[in-house]
Amino acid sequence: MFNASYATPFYLLEDATYSFLGIAYKFNRYLIVAVDRYNFNYGEEIEEIGIEGPTGRILKPYDSNYRFSIGSMPFKDFHIGLSANLISLWFWDETYERLYFDFGVIKKFSLLRNVSSKHELNLAGSIVNFNYSKYREEVEFIGREFEIEQDLPVIARIGISYEFLFNKNLQSKNLKTFGFLFHTEYQDMLNYKYRTALHFGMELSFWEILFLRAGCYNESVAGVYKNRLSDFTYGFGIQFPFGKFSNTYKRLNIRIDFASMSQVNYGMGNDLDNFFNINLLINYLF
Repeated sequence: MFNASYATPFYLLEDATYSFLGIAYKFNRYLIVAVDRYNFNYGEEIEEIGIEGPTGRILKPYDSNYRFSIGSMPFKDFHIGLSANLISLWFWDETYERLYFDFGVIKKFSLLRNVSSKHELNLAGSIVNFNYSKYREEVEFIGREFEIEQDLPVIARIGISYEFLFNKNLQSKNLKTFGFLFHTEYQDMLNYKYRTALHFGMELSFWEILFLRAGCYNESVAGVYKNRLSDFTYGFGIQFPFGKFSNTYKRLNIRIDFASMSQVNYGMGNDLDNFFNINLLINYLF
């Protein structure tokens, strides 16, 4: 499986981009391996300024995260996963790296199932940076040394989702006619008293080709003008299930997703462009 996404802008950095590339391979139900890379590019060149003025050096800042993941289904409908992450953060003309780990579990329950439909419930939990990794670095800036100490966020999440699929072949004998998915998630940042959040989302699917999505969130922040943030998000996706129509490409599935939301303004007015994301997923069964 190959997955890639592209997003822009980031507040006043109108040319800033966020990209993701990932690939995964399933050996069997007990072992799935994935590697991926996140990258944030500031989109602008910065000229270095020293004590006596511009030095002539042009800096191109960016931040990256590299992740290696292992997943498994040791029991029927029970999934576990462990990830090792190497984060690389830019500070002036240096990058500083730290290693942190994530863990997650998903349990699926089949509630009702018959020839024409099925109902499923998923319970999930995860924790990001469960080893409480943090930055401690000595850096030099304009001839002076500074100590940087910064905790990386430790984020715990629990979620529940309900999915309904209607299999009655109204228009196609190969495609599921209709699907409905509802998801809710609670987030708590364990090493920070803010950023507690609730997320809600739903998806409607039609013949496994068109997907319509909407969601909202409510999150606590340490803002001057606001102490809570909330907003509405929306998106859609188009899937090309080649395997449902062709024996030649029966193992191939391609999906393109789009999402958009307003950028958080923290109560200071909002004349910024919407943040949008495009995602490409290619799934091929070997």
